[in-house]
Amino acid sequence: MSEHLYWNEIYKTGVEKIDRQHRKLFDLFERLRQSLKFGLNNPIVGATIKDLVEYTQEHFADEEEIQKQINFEEYKRHQKLHRDLLNEMAQILLKLKNNEQFNAMDLLNFLKHWIQDHILKEDLKIGEAYKKTVDSAASINN
Repeated sequence: MSEHLYWNEIYKTGVEKIDRQHRKLFDLFERLRQSLKFGLNNPIVGATIKDLVEYTQEHFADEEEIQKQINFEEYKRHQKLHRDLLNEMAQILLKLKNNEQFNAMDLLNFLKHWIQDHILKEDLKIGEAYKKTVDSAASINN
């Protein structure tokens, strides 16, 4: 079984809404990891993946809205990364629906690395840009 994935301070972007949603993504990943103990054919697995996909879609929409609000220069590239992950997840859901085989460990490792890498390499940049925007607005108002 894949290792646990726990939230800690290194993932903090400084944008409360994003950080709160990231924590929930970590929780959903752990729920998926636990549900896989019951086997891929267990309905809990499909329901958990569906919950993860739906929440990820909501999170991406919120994150992209924040990026637009701060005129994040990497918005288009970041949006493409989001779309690519959602497409990958849609393929996994389709495989589950069609009772096609896929490797649960590969799925967990893919998601774990994607969550970690995406937050550390991409989302922290949003936090930096957000802080600059907030700091800039504060200095204008003073």
